[in-house]
Amino acid sequence: MQRIVEIFKIRGLQQRLAIFMFLPVAVLLIGMGLAGFIYARNSLLAEWSEAATLKLQRTAHEVDMRLSRAKEWLKMFHTTGDDPYAVYYHDLIIEQLQKVEGVVRVNLNWTAGHRSLEIQKRGLIPFLESSAVDITTPHYDSLVKNETVSLTSDLKTKNGRTVGRLEVVIRFDYLGEAILSSGWRHSDQAYLVNNRGRILLSIGTAHREQLGGNDDPLEVKTLAAMQQKPFGTVIGGGFPTPAQVSGYYQLKEAPWSLIMIAPGKNILAPIVKLQWYYIISGAIFIFLILTLIRLAFGRTVFLIQELSKAAHGVSRGHFVTLDPPKTQDEV
Repeated sequence: MQRIVEIFKIRGLQQRLAIFMFLPVAVLLIGMGLAGFIYARNSLLAEWSEAATLKLQRTAHEVDMRLSRAKEWLKMFHTTGDDPYAVYYHDLIIEQLQKVEGVVRVNLNWTAGHRSLEIQKRGLIPFLESSAVDITTPHYDSLVKNETVSLTSDLKTKNGRTVGRLEVVIRFDYLGEAILSSGWRHSDQAYLVNNRGRILLSIGTAHREQLGGNDDPLEVKTLAAMQQKPFGTVIGGGFPTPAQVSGYYQLKEAPWSLIMIAPGKNILAPIVKLQWYYIISGAIFIFLILTLIRLAFGRTVFLIQELSKAAHGVSRGHFVTLDPPKTQDEV
């Protein structure tokens, strides 16, 4: 320990001047660089967060629009439930529903035990207007040999008795087209998940069953954030560059959410490159400072050293003749 102290012990005036002038400049440069990096980091993350939210919102809106076309006809079906001529309106609405893009079939099923068509023509079982429309998770439909989702709505009387159900079957790939065509970057991962985190559609990665099923901290935090807010971003672990960053946005027409995950190094790539430029330029700047210190104070230190040697000689009884002073300062 004593040897280490001896090694780093300041032994001369030139070393003292260099250290006490170098340290403030070095601390200032490091502090400015760190503060600038943190500011730029937070600015880039905020910019990505805003851009990701807008992108997810635009994609979610497109999916909502494709679902709302069928939902609007379903609501119209309910509004005519107590009309004497409801059956004719319903035939027309079902005909229009079958023409909606993405719809593969429409099923109107009345409760067993009712001669539904005759009863409805006579207007004997009117049902209430309702906006409750449920949507199923994607499942394979053997009739269309593809995955479909179903919009279902129960038909109920004034006393709450269910007299039938209207089902609209939509191709899931029709909804997925809106997500696949959003122009995700190659490094991004995108998911469509339900409110429990089950993955319905994945982009940019192999399909998995459950988001957060591998105990990934970012995915777990994202699922928790989805329960608190309808949209937002989550910063993953790691400093100054997070490993990953996620953004999410909930749909309005279905209990689903869009999630995007991007590598942090891609988001912060501009300042990571700038960081190396700053380190290199800072090292060059410090080298120049040390060189200037040596040039500026080298002559003064040399004269003081000569004076010190002469004084030391006088203390031992050796009187010497000094050169005449060449400067106008204290030396």
